[in-house]
Amino acid sequence: HEERKEWLQEMIQELDESYAKLIRLRYLEELSYAEVAERLNMPLGTVKVRLFRAHGLLKDIIKRSSF
Repeated sequence: HEERKEWLQEMIQELDESYAKLIRLRYLEELSYAEVAERLNMPLGTVKVRLFRAHGLLKDIIKRSSF
């Protein structure tokens, strides 16, 4: 489990810092969408849209790393 978490953190580091921060807060710190929005002083809808984009970018990074 710990090894997988480290691998994921390496993949996250390849994202633009604004997207990486969202991913870390939501999934590594396990904050709710509302908590992420509050922490970053950002509208909830913006958090959701940016996390959606971050997921897509992260998927691409993971696909590239597996080849």
